[in-house]
Amino acid sequence: AGCCGSSELLKLRAYQLIEYDRVLVLDTDAVLLQSIEHLFTRSMRANLSLVYTNDHSLDNPGSAAPPVQGGFLLVAPSRHVYTDMLAIIRKGDFRPGTGWGGQKIGWCWGGRTVQGLLPYYYHRVAPPNASLAIDNCRYNGMANEPRNCSSVAFSSVYTAHFALCQKPW
Repeated sequence: AGCCGSSELLKLRAYQLIEYDRVLVLDTDAVLLQSIEHLFTRSMRANLSLVYTNDHSLDNPGSAAPPVQGGFLLVAPSRHVYTDMLAIIRKGDFRPGTGWGGQKIGWCWGGRTVQGLLPYYYHRVAPPNASLAIDNCRYNGMANEPRNCSSVAFSSVYTAHFALCQKPW
């Protein structure tokens, strides 16, 4: 499921790093273009468990929540959240056509891993307002957004992710 199969679930280990207030998980083909300290501050002030970008290019019509783009996750470590997610995975209730728990969340490329598990958890299990989707033209931009990001000034782009295009190196 997705690029890396079950190995993609290693990203959930960020929830176990409880000695930190926040942990930023980036794919190795991502680059920081300027400081994102404001996201850490916002996340802590609002007591958010997850700040992320969606990947609308993977979304299916009728989906109850768009997939999360797993290459950019700002996590508030929590044993409770980690344990909840492991319980969902171990239960294994991922259904063809409707994804996790039959809730129309996660039936997409990578949906059995973080792309589908995180939206399922934050839309169906976690308390309301525990997560925040941020603008993927400015954060984790991959040039695959159905919305045209060409009007976004480069000076307001914080991170880029070379998942779809050629790597600059």
